[in-house]
Amino acid sequence: MTGEFRTTQNWIGGTRPGNAYFMPSPPEYVPECMSLLEKFIHDKTTPYPSVIKAGLVHVQFETIHPFLDGNGRIGRLLIPFILHHEGILQKPLLYLSLYFKQHRKEYYGLLDIVREKGDWEKWIDFFLTGIIETSNNAVETAQQLLKLFKEDTGKIQTLNRKANTAIRIFSIFCERPLLSIKEIHSKDQIKYPRSGKRN
Repeated sequence: MTGEFRTTQNWIGGTRPGNAYFMPSPPEYVPECMSLLEKFIHDKTTPYPSVIKAGLVHVQFETIHPFLDGNGRIGRLLIPFILHHEGILQKPLLYLSLYFKQHRKEYYGLLDIVREKGDWEKWIDFFLTGIIETSNNAVETAQQLLKLFKEDTGKIQTLNRKANTAIRIFSIFCERPLLSIKEIHSKDQIKYPRSGKRN
């Protein structure tokens, strides 16, 4: 069932366990493995910095693979959630999905090296590089968006009489780009004729 730990064996790659690329923990060990992982996540005495901790948790979660589906997505989401919980991020908005995808072969290879040889150092180097690259890209994107917002606000201000309503609507879109006319109206009490035509 959705949201419940698996009770059957899953595998990664191949058509069956016999020719699988990777076999996660047997189902009978999943509850105990997840319990230990949860204790590690919430352990206030752990000697690891929060960013390192997030990298360790990611590998362990992917190794346990506790659900029949969605393990990759949840494993990637754990990273920003942990950094947010630990006070490193104000909001859980640092996603390494693109970095992992761009370096897929190295990513899977390093997970295997940890599992087979216990070599965490190479994985941590790779993970921290991903944190740095993703953070830099996020800052650059945010700066580009702010520049674009400023330029567009300048263009809107040339609308003279209509500028006030247009800027109000534009500022709402800057906060949340996908909105219906009804949602815009409820957010700022802008009347329908001003914010758009009725369907």
